[in-house]
Amino acid sequence: MINFFRKIRHNLVEQNKTGKYLKYGIGEIVLVVIGILIALQINNWNEGRKSEALEKSVLTDLRNELNANISQLEYEIDQREGVLSAGRLLLEHSGPDATWELKINFDSILFKVVVSGWKFFPETGVITDILSSGKLNIIQNDSLRYMISSLPSEMAQMNDEDDTYRLDLHGYFLPFFSRNYPLRNIVQDRGLFGRNMDSGLSTFHIDPESLLRNRELEGVLTIQNIWTNTAIAMYNRLMNKYKIMLRLISKKLES
Repeated sequence: MINFFRKIRHNLVEQNKTGKYLKYGIGEIVLVVIGILIALQINNWNEGRKSEALEKSVLTDLRNELNANISQLEYEIDQREGVLSAGRLLLEHSGPDATWELKINFDSILFKVVVSGWKFFPETGVITDILSSGKLNIIQNDSLRYMISSLPSEMAQMNDEDDTYRLDLHGYFLPFFSRNYPLRNIVQDRGLFGRNMDSGLSTFHIDPESLLRNRELEGVLTIQNIWTNTAIAMYNRLMNKYKIMLRLISKKLES
């Protein structure tokens, strides 16, 4: 093809047809430019297809991770709701003249309050990879991109809240209950962490009324309920964020 154009140019020069030669030269340049533009367009199209395929692959992995975290969050929220319900029930029956006449086992209620150091440990492998590898830039949806980039700071805040609660639990709540009630009874045969924790029953006198009439119990449960309410609100907020992200991901994957 190059030899063909070169021969045409040579003939025009030999025939002293300068005007036609110039027109031909301009036409040849235009053809070359068009060819370059077409090649660039094809290259851009191929790169676009690769980027689209990579985005969908990343979003598929992210969707799986979010679904796993939602399942874990639902469990954590359920546990926190149990702590909150138990704390409220104890508060309702506490006071200077308190008695425990409910058919509900007192130890089972106290167990939920005492063993309450639940902490959310999300899967973060996909999010970490997206943020550290530059893959965030291939995600086209601005809202989804922003929510992904904001997750680490939100998780750090939740982690700080959980850690602060656990400090109160181990530094204040548990010592209080240990001083005022035989904790041996409430962990008896609970199978904590998959192990048999049966250590038998306490030989000390069990007196739910004595604990319920302790003025400090009211303060302990009030503080715990504040922490628990805060945690539930944060977990629900994160849950809603995950669900919005899933909707945006599904919309992209189904397009």
